[in-house]
Amino acid sequence: REKENKMDKLQNLFFLQEKLQEKLNNNVYHNQEFINIMTLAAIDELMEAIRETPWKPWKKQQEFNETTFKKEIIDLWHFIINLSLAAGYTADTLYKDFEEKNNINHQRQKEGY
Repeated sequence: REKENKMDKLQNLFFLQEKLQEKLNNNVYHNQEFINIMTLAAIDELMEAIRETPWKPWKKQQEFNETTFKKEIIDLWHFIINLSLAAGYTADTLYKDFEEKNNINHQRQKEGY
């Protein structure tokens, strides 16, 4: 039942993001321009997220801004879901492919990859 509940949440994220893109009149499916923009936006959100973390070993005064970091991660999720939609993923197919790749990654670690 827990897996179903998690899937419902993932399906809802996909639904919400798809509705937003429809409202914005964005053709997301296999649209190269959309993919390029979403990829750049995701990279930008990652850069914004890293700026909220103390990643510079030479800088003495650094603080982790958890609140802002979390907001940047949520922004990133929007773009990742958009890219997933552009690739033709649904919540179900993304979950299936993620699970398969996760199993491969665990097997690789087991084999010393």
